[in-house]
Amino acid sequence: MYLKLNKEIYNSDEKQIIFVLSLLKGGTAAAWKEAFYQDSINKDRDPDYGKAKDFIVKFRTAFLPTDAPGEA
Repeated sequence: MYLKLNKEIYNSDEKQIIFVLSLLKGGTAAAWKEAFYQDSINKDRDPDYGKAKDFIVKFRTAFLPTDAPGEA
């Protein structure tokens, strides 16, 4: 919702992804952020974060319960 409200500022996939990554602090979220960042670094040491929609899929997949009915 925040990104939609501020779409003039976060007007690229990279800006949107970096904003979301900046919110991930501590614990599992921080570890996931670091792994995602390391995976995104190309041979020139310049991160390529990809598309925002693909990032959201990776993020959700990483944090959804693996056994939703069993977790209930």
